[in-house]
Amino acid sequence: MKQNKKIAITGGIGSGKSAVSQILASKGYFVLDCDQITKQLYQKQHTTEQIAINFGNEFVENGKVDTKKLGAYIFADQSRVEKLNAIMHPLIFDELDRQINESDQSVVFVQIPLLFETGMQNQFDDVWLVVADEQTRISRVVVRDNLDVEQIKNRIKNQMDDEKKSKLVHTIIKNNGTLAELECAVDECIKRLSV
Repeated sequence: MKQNKKIAITGGIGSGKSAVSQILASKGYFVLDCDQITKQLYQKQHTTEQIAINFGNEFVENGKVDTKKLGAYIFADQSRVEKLNAIMHPLIFDELDRQINESDQSVVFVQIPLLFETGMQNQFDDVWLVVADEQTRISRVVVRDNLDVEQIKNRIKNQMDDEKKSKLVHTIIKNNGTLAELECAVDECIKRLSV
């Protein structure tokens, strides 16, 4: 079976990973999104049972995980983050592997927020790091997720900072500007794929 080239798209909350993924998808590339996979897993019985056992029944409603309530609780304490990651990461990576193996695309992009935090960077042929300044990121997430600034800062605090990440990658996409500017930056990265 042919080997897919796997490229991770990562970056902190609000950096613009999803925008990069949407640009790639619009150009016909196969893009998997770990957040979407996680949302699907949060609706499966096995996952909801694990969340209820480990964190309490109040985080499960109508057979689904209440992600807003769980997020507020989890990101307030690093040990809770680690506990949740220990439950979710194996499930997410199994599902990712399944979908990548079923794909007939020569290049597969995977949007994965906590790539370095999970130590998964070595599973990919290349890593594209999307960066933006903190104020821009906070503004985007306030609008997108309707979270308060303190919750967003908690999430940022639980992620490795961009400076550390940028030392571990070859490809950095700066995203402080417009969508058109971002698309140009993505096009440059795509050109280097075929070189």
